[in-house]
Amino acid sequence: KTDIMYLAKGGFWLTIGQGISMASALAISIAFAHFISKEAYGNYRYILSITAILAIPTLPGMGTAITRAVARGFEGTIFPGLQAKLKWGILAIGASLITAGYYFWQGAPMLGWGFVVAAFLLPLANGFDIYNSLVLGRKKFSEFTVYNSITQASLAACIIAALTLTDNIVALIATFYIANTLLNAGCFFHAITKN
Repeated sequence: KTDIMYLAKGGFWLTIGQGISMASALAISIAFAHFISKEAYGNYRYILSITAILAIPTLPGMGTAITRAVARGFEGTIFPGLQAKLKWGILAIGASLITAGYYFWQGAPMLGWGFVVAAFLLPLANGFDIYNSLVLGRKKFSEFTVYNSITQASLAACIIAALTLTDNIVALIATFYIANTLLNAGCFFHAITKN
């Protein structure tokens, strides 16, 4: 009772998306290796890794519930879902600022400023990425792939452009989160207006 054509079509588009994501990640890694030191890259990855943990209050699992609700015809759940993610994101802001304070106290201002920058953009970047759940719930795998390909390639282009201009980790963290927020917000607003 499995729809093989549906499965093959969805798998094809998701595989294309994974390929583009991997290519974007590879391009970013090559650019980091070329433009900044290992220590600077380590600090950049460290901040992103810790902020991924600090983002837990932004309810990353909400996406699964939204996808299921949209698949059942309840597309209106996207707005309460976004509201909840942004509301609980206040905890992520607090946790990131506490982490920043710790690094300022330890005499590592670069890490401290990195967490300050991340604090205010983290809930927005993670909140607006809920558009993925809407698109997947609609079973629009090609559209999902297009959105993700555009965001991954654009994010890679922004980071690589920033790397050619500076090796300042705080500026690179700001570039990552600003670009991520704007791209996710753009995709979110495009997805909710498109049926």
